Amino acid sequence: LNILCRALVEIGNDANEIISQSGGFITSFNDETDRFSRTANRLQDIVTQVRLSPLEALFRRLGRVAADTAEREAKAVRWATQGGNTRLDRVIIDQIFQPLLHLVRNAVSHGVEDGDVRSTRRKAAEGTVTMRASQRAGQVILELEDDGGGLDLGAIRRRAVERGLLAPDAEVDESRLVNFIFQPGFSTARQVTDVSGRGIGMDVVRREVARLNGTIEIKSRAGQGCTVTLRLPVTLSVNQAVLLGVGAETYALPANFLERVVVWNPSDVSRREDGVEEMAVGERRVPFVRLDALLGAPPATDRLPGAERQAVIVQLADQFIAFGADRNLGRADIVVKSLGPVFAGHPLLAGGTIGPDGRVILLLDVPSIAQGLLEKRGLVALVLADATAHPREEAAPPAAAPAGPDRRSLPPVLIVDDSLSIRKVAEKYVGELGWRTDTAADGVAALEKLRRNKYSIVLTDLEMPRMHGFDLLAAIRADASTHDLPVLVVTSRAADKHRQQARELGATDNITKPFSKDQLAEEIEAHLPATAVG
Repeated sequence: LNILCRALVEIGNDANEIISQSGGFITSFNDETDRFSRTANRLQDIVTQVRLSPLEALFRRLGRVAADTAEREAKAVRWATQGGNTRLDRVIIDQIFQPLLHLVRNAVSHGVEDGDVRSTRRKAAEGTVTMRASQRAGQVILELEDDGGGLDLGAIRRRAVERGLLAPDAEVDESRLVNFIFQPGFSTARQVTDVSGRGIGMDVVRREVARLNGTIEIKSRAGQGCTVTLRLPVTLSVNQAVLLGVGAETYALPANFLERVVVWNPSDVSRREDGVEEMAVGERRVPFVRLDALLGAPPATDRLPGAERQAVIVQLADQFIAFGADRNLGRADIVVKSLGPVFAGHPLLAGGTIGPDGRVILLLDVPSIAQGLLEKRGLVALVLADATAHPREEAAPPAAAPAGPDRRSLPPVLIVDDSLSIRKVAEKYVGELGWRTDTAADGVAALEKLRRNKYSIVLTDLEMPRMHGFDLLAAIRADASTHDLPVLVVTSRAADKHRQQARELGATDNITKPFSKDQLAEEIEAHLPATAVG
């Protein structure tokens, strides 16, 4: 017994020593992790600084543009700059040059008056166009100001009425009138040239600025001049974002638009006569967007009853908008990646990033969403009206599939594409139509599945690793068991030669990316064999 007791005491002492050493190892590991994080952050800051360049060179290029335009227009214009030492990502500098070039030409050609007009208005004979740059809270502010006559709001209104954009008796404020110049092809000039025609190309300018996660604002002073303000992120490589839990998904919102985060309840939101919802934020009421309805996010399974929801207030120029989410997951530094050509111009998404758990987190396109909301047109307005009529908690059941045999009992649809996003979209659409689905990442994986399983139809891309779509078509037609299987080619290659080559190899039909659910349904129904539909 004594020996056993001593052995137990020794084992206890050994266990305590092991626990003590393990605690020391964990503490050391935490210290190493902290040092590694600090080193990584320093390297990130260094890399970011390396990518930044002063704006002085850009200002000089724009100055030459201003001088050339003034000479062509026979005007005396002085080019002035401030803040040329402000630093901006070189990629952004290269991509913002064309929009700024257009704005500078407009300022000289349309902003600054002719000498006789300036003399009549008791202005200096020489007009001034000033370019200013400054950095505030992770944003670079670019201001282009001229001392000309400002925007002709009367002419803008008349042109908007002529184009059917505004009712003749409508009462609109100055900011909305100014926004009409961002309409495609909108101009108040009687004759449009390569340097004149204020308004022409402004839709492209706004689109390019929005693509850089920036905003544009125009303020006009009658008889005194006009100021165009661009707000841009300092860099596109690493951005700060607010992570929001929307239903069961996580989305990112650029932090450079963030004004504040507040708690919201359904009782805080009211609906205007035009169908847009509003939320009280302090002493103002701002438009309110329900992200769960806008994005069609499935309900969260981990949300506790009674848990407070978060609303993110964003500011774009002088406009405020509230985005209602389920959870605020805090800030994070993210590396934004493009979503590719298929999702180019998406009205809701600007890019994506990879989360800590390996899942893709989509980045919300705040300027695009705000544009659709404030102009009360397009997808956002439709979603807002639908969300008010059918809240998520009492959502109507999805539309039933067309009458016919139970599609779940039929062989599934095989989706072959090397793009994970395309597979997910196609799988979602086909599943909503009532079909079972199976997926393959390339032609080799597809052939292996075709040898083991039976399918109703195959949707395949052309450009894939390991086995090209054309080779997959040839292999399917060469096999007696799959010779008559319908194969729809889903590709972004819309040229006739690619369509003809696919048909020669046995493709049933072609679908051009991007595709809609209705288009997919129509093609699948049209080419199913009689055995698959009974």
